[in-house]
Order: sequence, then structure tokens, then C-alpha cells
Amino acid sequence: MHLAEKGPSLAREIGPAIALYVTLHALAALAPAEGARERTMWLFGEGLILSAEVEDDSSVAYYLEGLAAIAVSEDRVARAARLWEAAEALLETAEVSRV
Repeated sequence: MHLAEKGPSLAREIGPAIALYVTLHALAALAPAEGARERTMWLFGEGLILSAEVEDDSSVAYYLEGLAAIAVSEDRVARAARLWEAAEALLETAEVSRV
């Protein structure tokens, strides 16, 4: 087990939802390197739900971007475009600047 795999349980113990959904995002970012597509989808989906529940629009946007990247890797370009468009709209609303 990777040390990172302990993150979600530790985040649940620590407290605020942000600790958990940030941890899920980090794990989702690592999962494709391990060839774990289903796990990546689950992690992005779970983080999306958690961040939406606490109305953290910027985190919702980042999860949408992750799902869009997966859609691109599966040649689902139209879906990816819709996800990225939704993510950009949320980031504009949340006034998150892109570097």
C-alpha cells in the first residue's frame, strides 16, 4: 500500500471535508500512472460529490477537469469539451485565476 493510500482515512479523522476531497484529488492524479482507470474515475467522482456538497466551486471545477482528461483519453471529445466548459464557467464564477 502506498503511503498516499492512507490519506483518505487520515483526512476523515482530521476533520473538514476539504481535507478529504483534496486527498482524493491527489490520489486521482496518481492513479492513471498505475493504469487504474476505474479507480481514477471513482476518485474524481467521489471528490466531485464531496466538493459539491460543501459548495466549493473551484474544487468542483478541478474534478470536472480531471474527468474531462479521462474523456479525452477515451476519445470522447464532445464530453470532454462540455466538462471543460463547465469547469471554466465555475472557475470564472469563483474568480480563480489561471497561471
